[in-house]
Amino acid sequence: MHDRRRLADLLAEWQDLLDRGGDPDPEGFLAAHPGESGALRELLDCLPLVDLAFAPPIRVPSTIGPYRILRRIGAGGMGTVYLAETGPDCACCRSTGRVALKVLHAHLPGLPGFLERFRREAELGGRVAHENVVRTLCSDSARVGARTVHFLVTEYVEGHTLRELLRRLGTVPEALLREVARQIAAGLAAIHAAGIVHRDLKPENVMVTHDHRVRLMDLGLARPFGRTSTPGSRGTFAGTLLYAAPEQFDGREVGPAADLYSLGVVMHELAAGANPFRRDRPSDVRVAHLRSPAPVLDRAPSGSSPFLAAVVSGLLEKAPADRLGPAAAVAGILERGEQSPWWTGRGAGVAAGPGRRPEVLVRRDTRLVGRGEDLAALRTAWERARAGQGGAVFLEGEAGIGKSRLLDAFFDTVDGEDAFMMYGSYAPACAAGALAEALTGLFGEQGLVEAFKRYLPESGEALAGVVTSVRDHRQPVGGEAVPMERVHGLSVRLVRALSAERPLLMILDDVHFAEVSVRSLLLSLCQAAEGHRILVVLAARPGVPEEELAPFAREPSFHRHRIARLGPGEVTELLRETLGNAGLAERLGDRIAERSGGVPFFVFEMIRLLREERLIVPLHDGSFADTGAIAEIRVPAVVRDLVSARLRGISPAERAVLEVGAVEGTRFDPDLAARVLGRTLVDVLECLGRLERHARVVRTEGIRCRFDHHLIEETLRAELSEGRREEIHERLAEACVDREGLAGRDPGGLPGEAAVFLARHGLRGRRPERGLPFLSAALEQLSASFQSGEAVALAAFALGRPGLLEGEAR
Repeated sequence: MHDRRRLADLLAEWQDLLDRGGDPDPEGFLAAHPGESGALRELLDCLPLVDLAFAPPIRVPSTIGPYRILRRIGAGGMGTVYLAETGPDCACCRSTGRVALKVLHAHLPGLPGFLERFRREAELGGRVAHENVVRTLCSDSARVGARTVHFLVTEYVEGHTLRELLRRLGTVPEALLREVARQIAAGLAAIHAAGIVHRDLKPENVMVTHDHRVRLMDLGLARPFGRTSTPGSRGTFAGTLLYAAPEQFDGREVGPAADLYSLGVVMHELAAGANPFRRDRPSDVRVAHLRSPAPVLDRAPSGSSPFLAAVVSGLLEKAPADRLGPAAAVAGILERGEQSPWWTGRGAGVAAGPGRRPEVLVRRDTRLVGRGEDLAALRTAWERARAGQGGAVFLEGEAGIGKSRLLDAFFDTVDGEDAFMMYGSYAPACAAGALAEALTGLFGEQGLVEAFKRYLPESGEALAGVVTSVRDHRQPVGGEAVPMERVHGLSVRLVRALSAERPLLMILDDVHFAEVSVRSLLLSLCQAAEGHRILVVLAARPGVPEEELAPFAREPSFHRHRIARLGPGEVTELLRETLGNAGLAERLGDRIAERSGGVPFFVFEMIRLLREERLIVPLHDGSFADTGAIAEIRVPAVVRDLVSARLRGISPAERAVLEVGAVEGTRFDPDLAARVLGRTLVDVLECLGRLERHARVVRTEGIRCRFDHHLIEETLRAELSEGRREEIHERLAEACVDREGLAGRDPGGLPGEAAVFLARHGLRGRRPERGLPFLSAALEQLSASFQSGEAVALAAFALGRPGLLEGEAR
């Protein structure tokens, strides 16, 4: 194994020789260093592939031809990039002002045929004019000292690369990743339309500019495709090893599909935080690209959606003909997401399958502490269910106690078993219910239809209406209303049919947010479990009326389980896990246990406060130490103050995004927030990415976001002035009308969900009369989707606005 620093020094020595006008042929240099010649030859042969950023900086010239050099931007395998200003006698570049000069490494022009390819490829890059591609302006050469240098002139764009974005965030949240990938695919489509293949797509070659546009850079390795006679088009590797398609290694024709493979590698790395083909030796990287499938993305720590995992898998097919494409189609798929025809045609097969562990969106900062008895109770119920003695568990716990974290750990104990696993959660004022989420999570959006056909072949004419009611939690538009009893009955039969094939675990979270009528469906599911291989777990905060729980309690297979607060010893153990310092945990344990009341959410918030006030500081090994200044644990008296403290460290621009989201609801649409604020979608998604990875106040769910905790949303909304809330409500309604093209449409003919959104936000805006035309359709939709409580609340709000409803309308 050769020393990396020694090789870097030798490469720098060779570069210095060339700068002084030495022989561009490396053979003489290799002969002068016989001890390292083998490793050097491998590096020199792969110079277009390797990142030379570890080598000593190259001296920066003051001018190169008619260009005045301002500063060195960076270096890579092909050359060094400088920021430059055009001079008055610049015949090559018609552009004025600042440009980027990419000066080729000195050895490259001496390679056979290289300059011919370089000039041709520069000309090809000049053909591409697209908003997602940095424009190539020209190529030229000039004398610098004793030698001639060759360079490429491109637009100069400011911003940060995807590599820098990945370093900042660790992993890129899915909503941002989808938009970035969509714009990359759009740029590739323009490059391919010009008859060019990029051949070097990687995070370093994608820029997110200051105006929040994603732009592909560095067409230095681009070449025309479809011409087998092109010099150097076959047999010579060109690209970056970690991102190259299999056909770039074995002499096959390299076409647009190779760029799409590289896009798949980039997307995988952004989602998972690591390149799936990284190996210790270059030869092993080649073998991995040629033979090893990439890890399944939805098993990555990011918890990517089945849709994103399927897109990446489609891009990473080894055979070019099998890959997802062309680039324009990939851009369209990413833009439409789960609604794209590509996904609806295959989503069922991707999402379905026994043993598939559902994703619970919850923080996993430490291992589960103090919940051994709770976990054992759930396991006991599951073992009974597996043996055919199914039943239900009603899991109660106050906000912040860790219900979802416990359920996530429970799934871990079942993961890998031959069983169906389903998970869904309710949210305030959200039409889609946990049952719909659980079923579609198992079967996929389109797979639910096939599931009913397979498991309930006798369901007959009612199938379409029932599927719509269960999947979308609403009655079919234009179709006959499906009675709730019918939905109950077929759902119960579907669950029992599934359990006949293999044991079924269904977890429905936050059922305290569900409507009373919906909880009656949950009772039907609990009753269905008895005597079958089914376990239904319902999780809720205290406060579900006892009269609703009474029918549950009468069932012999129904068990009610309360989650207790952590004791002082358990809080100390939690601190030991979090702080990595047993002595500090012991010193703080009793005081934090007393002030937090043993609620894990409060414990983590207190640790956050101690960090923000620099009373505890991180050490190089990841543990924490105190500064000796903790006289007492300062804990605000109410939970909302804790949440306010978490929000204090965010910027005004970040808070503005959160405020729009809070007004929209627990789950919100980043695209609408961007429109309300007059910002680009990438800008808002980057902002949310920082908030998710660092402030940890939001989480992404596909193309949408949700608040990390209901208290964060409630606190943000409560801290807004009434006038600001009204303004955001009004702008949300306007943004929806603009995006969906609803201006001038008859309110009675709008989709029900759109009518609900426009009525809900329009009535709460500064001019509530704008929401009034949508009220009737909204109330009909809410009633049809079993949300009678929300319908009553919306009607009551309209009646409460002075002068809004008069006469017959009132």
